[in-house]
Amino acid sequence: MDITTNDIFSDINGYVISDFNHLNNGKIFKVYTDNLGIISIYSKSTETFFSPYSKYNFKLIKGENFFYCTEFELLEYNFLKNKNYILFLNFISEIILKSSLEGIENCEIFDLITEVLKEYNNFNVKIILIYFVFKYMKFSGYHIIFEKKVSKNYNFNIMELEIKDLKDSFLDNKYNYKLNFNEYDFLLNLNNKDKVNDINNLKENVNYSRILGVLINALCLNLSVNKLNTLGLFD
Repeated sequence: MDITTNDIFSDINGYVISDFNHLNNGKIFKVYTDNLGIISIYSKSTETFFSPYSKYNFKLIKGENFFYCTEFELLEYNFLKNKNYILFLNFISEIILKSSLEGIENCEIFDLITEVLKEYNNFNVKIILIYFVFKYMKFSGYHIIFEKKVSKNYNFNIMELEIKDLKDSFLDNKYNYKLNFNEYDFLLNLNNKDKVNDINNLKENVNYSRILGVLINALCLNLSVNKLNTLGLFD
């Protein structure tokens, strides 16, 4: 393999989001990085191990099909706290793996991963999942348009990614979902906040499981994800 200086990447930070054996004598790691987006790192040994969602700094060489790691340093260890946390990690991994093209830099998504890992213990898991899905769509270029109008009920069209007064639209197909004012207000607040800690309108009478389901449907439709197998594992 011919190597030039253009094939060497130093000081790359990333999270290992999955791994699998390759050709019986090697292993491939899927890593979401700050400067390269999602990449595949190949190791010749199946014994190579990186802790899931721990943060590493890599020195890499780019080959024809994979990156190869020449040096790495563990920056932040991610302790796998319990079963629900592992399910949470599997869920965001599945979204990323099914909707990302390799080698496309997206610092906003990298920072989003960092944020939800840090804040996981501070929120109900449904809230942190809603936040991740909403912001992941936004940082992938899919913005929800809100009609700024006070109403009792709204129509959320997940194909058009538009939320309008229900009186001015129709629930006429599978892409339309009825929202009450509190659900609309929660999503609008989420849209206007930069950090999950800024969300300040959590209400007991909002069905967050339903909101998560609607957003998942919107993500799958717009990012061409067939289905998410891990979603049904949450209560």
